[in-house]
Amino acid sequence: MGWAFLTFRRARVLEHVAAELGVPMADPLVAERHGRSFTVTYSRGGARTPPRLRITADVDETTGAPSSRVAASAYRDVERPVAGLRPAVVLKRETGYELFGERVGLGRGITTGDAQFDDLVRVDTSSREEDVRRTLGDERLRRAVRGLLLGGATTVELGPKGLSAVCDAADALALAAADLERFLDLLAEAAGALPLFQAG
Repeated sequence: MGWAFLTFRRARVLEHVAAELGVPMADPLVAERHGRSFTVTYSRGGARTPPRLRITADVDETTGAPSSRVAASAYRDVERPVAGLRPAVVLKRETGYELFGERVGLGRGITTGDAQFDDLVRVDTSSREEDVRRTLGDERLRRAVRGLLLGGATTVELGPKGLSAVCDAADALALAAADLERFLDLLAEAAGALPLFQAG
């Protein structure tokens, strides 16, 4: 019974998102916006985590050398720095618990020097601080991440599959087309403001 309910709920959430975005129902869902591909997946969660909806934007890569500057492509004419391998980074809203821990000396996450971003966002990573600072260096990226976290995403994650906004599946059922399009717009803006990572 439980498995059948979870399967039904997964289908219901994905059907809702597909209808709102005007894309064919599939698992995973795929949408094309702003010259970028987005994948929408549903995960059941676990004992301590609720079911989640993950919207992932592809991330630009290059074979150029780190620290050189190249144009991303014909439709992205802004030059961007080339970084090494893509760091794994989880960005989430700073909680009172984490702020208390910082006040009593239990450590501070990586900061960017952007007060609006640093006051709102906790940066969790096991990657080198220098790589993470370079990754978060563009103000457009930090602004888009703030918009995602204030707009309903529980986390924004950079990983092997791309740049993802994650939200609780229960909240996803309440998202209207305009909300979902806003997620895609902000993810596209953030992905376009990332450095170009070396392929592989």
